[in-house]
Amino acid sequence: MGKDRRGGSRRGTGHGGARLEPLPPTVRAGLDAPVSSTECTVEAPIEKRDVRPQIDDNPGAPLGAEFWTLQFVQAVSLIADAAMLWALLWWTLRDGKATALTVPTVLGPGPIYYLTALPLLGVVSDRLPRKAVLTASLATRATLHLICAVLLTIGQLTISSLLLCQITSVLATAAFDAACTSTVPTLVRPGQAPRALGYGLALPRAGFFVTAMFCLLLVALAGPTMSLLIGSGFLALATIQCRSLRSSTKTENHWPWHSLPKQFVAGWLTFLQTPGVPWLGFLAALANFVVHPLFSLSPYRRLVPNGRSDPAPQESMQLETWLVLGVVLGAVLLQRQLRNISTERIFSASVLWLALGLGILGLSRGELAPVIACVLIGVALTPLAGLTAGVSMLGVSDEYRARVSAILTMLFGLGGELGQLVVPPLLHRYGVRLTMLGLAAVLGLLGLLLTMIPTLPSALRSPRNR
Repeated sequence: MGKDRRGGSRRGTGHGGARLEPLPPTVRAGLDAPVSSTECTVEAPIEKRDVRPQIDDNPGAPLGAEFWTLQFVQAVSLIADAAMLWALLWWTLRDGKATALTVPTVLGPGPIYYLTALPLLGVVSDRLPRKAVLTASLATRATLHLICAVLLTIGQLTISSLLLCQITSVLATAAFDAACTSTVPTLVRPGQAPRALGYGLALPRAGFFVTAMFCLLLVALAGPTMSLLIGSGFLALATIQCRSLRSSTKTENHWPWHSLPKQFVAGWLTFLQTPGVPWLGFLAALANFVVHPLFSLSPYRRLVPNGRSDPAPQESMQLETWLVLGVVLGAVLLQRQLRNISTERIFSASVLWLALGLGILGLSRGELAPVIACVLIGVALTPLAGLTAGVSMLGVSDEYRARVSAILTMLFGLGGELGQLVVPPLLHRYGVRLTMLGLAAVLGLLGLLLTMIPTLPSALRSPRNR
């Protein structure tokens, strides 16, 4: 091949067969000179850029098929649970053979077991692959729906079998809810997590109000047995869809099962010691404390500001329809404003909107004002019920997310149960007007304070500050 690059000419040929010419002496001298790393350093201007996670890597980028698959599974879970509840209630109230069964038999055990089991199931969801927890929950409930439908068909549904199916279904739902929220960040890019959590959590937190009308209509048209069979089929489909998720839902937790009590305590300590998270849990519980008593089981009961005490069921359904419209509108507005407005401003504005809705509900006398009030309440409910948990997920590490999510969901449910104990007696003693105006005044003062006092750390105040 000839000499090396320092020896002059080469006898080889380059591209096209051209002969290489000898190197000039100045070039050879430069090659033979010692090389200094300092002399060869080239300082190029470095463009400064913000490497902190933004609210979205690409504002127009879709969240992805796996995220929407989980949302479909979540919607099926909500609708199937509501269908089972309304089917059993319908059968209890309409079937002559079910006179021994009362409404408390169907409704009573659910909230107690659900809220009690949530924190413990959150620990389990942090230990196991979350997709496995979701799949097991869906498959269990699909089987229970089918069993109840068969027992209804053959006329063998007893109090003991009804309670067993209800308790098992409630525990499976609690496991699903504990694992679902913590799974969302693993299905999207890191910058999309705030938007995905805010959007995805609006559905389960307001799910009771969204699904109640649909499921009651389904049971009324198809009957309890057919409704349970439909629910079982959709839960089976959701199980298959959940198994198709390819993203890894495993955590770094490998602690032994005998340390479960210690991990249970660690979850509570993480919730209490993470700045801003306990406050967000309080906001969610406060929202449910106010809203849940006003619309719980609204097809059978409704608050009417104009003094009537026994409204027709269709009038109750109309008010709940406007609440659902407000929830949907709130979800749309939240997705548009979340990219530009601090989460603290969103929460303070939501409290003020809720106060305004309650004030209008207390002062209303005609038919239009309650509609406007319900829309405002629905708009406020979406960020207070959903975004609070979504922002909290960004403040804790992945190995604790299921535990913190379960605690937040438990506090949200406890707020509604406490509201059921406090708000109706106030309405009975002081009337709708004074009670609504009193709640509106308290919430209005709280909303004004939130606009002036920072309540969240910078990492949670706005995704651009993280």
